[in-house]
Amino acid sequence: MDSRYVADAGRRRAELARTARWADADAVVREVLEQAAETGGVLPDLVYLPGCAALGIAATEEASAAVAEARRHVVEAMLLTNRGTDRRQAISLVLRALEESGYEDVLTFWCGLMTLLHADEFALAERECATAASLNHWSRFPARRRLLDLIRGRMCALSGKLREARSVLAELAKVPSGCGEVAAIWLVEVFAELGDVSSATDLLHAHGMLGSIAEGRDRPLILAARGAVEFAAGRFEQGLENFIACGRELSGWSVFNPAVVPWRSRAALCASALQRCDLAISLAQDDLMYARSWGTPWTRGAALHALGLARCDEHSAQYLREAVTAILQGTTQSERIRVSFDLGLYHWRRLDFEDARRMLTTARNFADDCESRVWSDRSRVALGRLNGDITTTALTEREALIGGLARAGLSNKEIAEHANLTVRTVEQHLSSVYRKLGISGRSDMAYAMVNPCFSA
Repeated sequence: MDSRYVADAGRRRAELARTARWADADAVVREVLEQAAETGGVLPDLVYLPGCAALGIAATEEASAAVAEARRHVVEAMLLTNRGTDRRQAISLVLRALEESGYEDVLTFWCGLMTLLHADEFALAERECATAASLNHWSRFPARRRLLDLIRGRMCALSGKLREARSVLAELAKVPSGCGEVAAIWLVEVFAELGDVSSATDLLHAHGMLGSIAEGRDRPLILAARGAVEFAAGRFEQGLENFIACGRELSGWSVFNPAVVPWRSRAALCASALQRCDLAISLAQDDLMYARSWGTPWTRGAALHALGLARCDEHSAQYLREAVTAILQGTTQSERIRVSFDLGLYHWRRLDFEDARRMLTTARNFADDCESRVWSDRSRVALGRLNGDITTTALTEREALIGGLARAGLSNKEIAEHANLTVRTVEQHLSSVYRKLGISGRSDMAYAMVNPCFSA
């Protein structure tokens, strides 16, 4: 196919997406699909395929008629997935495409497996990976075996098996190739969920994912990973900026489905921590609308969690309970520790101590299961204070001010300028705040300054 034609089609698609003509943008992609019957077409420049840029997957080579047909079907599945409009049809198209391709085409396989993961169909994904692994044209090539391991690591992360995900992805992140970069991005998110901000930040730095993001890299995935780290570190303003930037990138690709990247619900959590309630509610409500359209429990649960924290009214308990139920019922169970913990704290604020104890115990057990030291400690401190085993000392007025500024994401230097103090004095006050609240650092400030289990 003429590369100029594909490039022109890409520009037309991007312009249509920029002006919110989503259906017309998809029509351009389908037009190229029809014109690409002989070669199979090259569509990474026309459809957002998570991880495809970093993996270097392309389809410029000649393709058999069967593979060309499979690619058309799997790209159609990706269009449906990105828009979040017809999950059952997307799954059907993927299964058809994998059979048509005979599992020979890497592009078809990657698109298909990503769609199945976004559709919360892990059993199907595991079956398709097992089928591929049994075939010579997969088992004989290390690059293809690594691809299967990468998908397995991602499934572990999404299903809440964070310890296994960390182990699998850490090995793959050492590979000096596109597979290593995708593994690193997903490993950063695992570290962030575990509360290991230091390891997550080191990994971002090692893979050059801090600062500006070069062309040819998966910008939405990198921005989402950076946002997760900023949120875990308690730097909510920076987290919000990264998630909003991620949303802009995805909008340019006509991607609205939170199963692809749940940027709205995570941005809403940042906005809530910054007490920007109107923004948080708007983001969470939009995410819930798209999540209900797509129909997976996890996306609905993540949106309900964000909405429950954002509203802080008589409906919050209902939203948070529904969030826990949805996440635990679905296959994707990432963020289950945080959702259980936050529901426990909400019950505590409502003086429902038995329910608070039950949910905090659930959060602790999840944290122990995946070896998250930060969340294990956080849950145990909360339970200890709920049971009266741990007491606190009141913060002074100055300590409360400095702690609040740290919680808002200001650096020590910025706090010093705001409070007209030296940086050394700010450090001393923060050390006192951490000691009195029984926390280890800034990553706990989100809970320490607004929740009863950390208040004096």
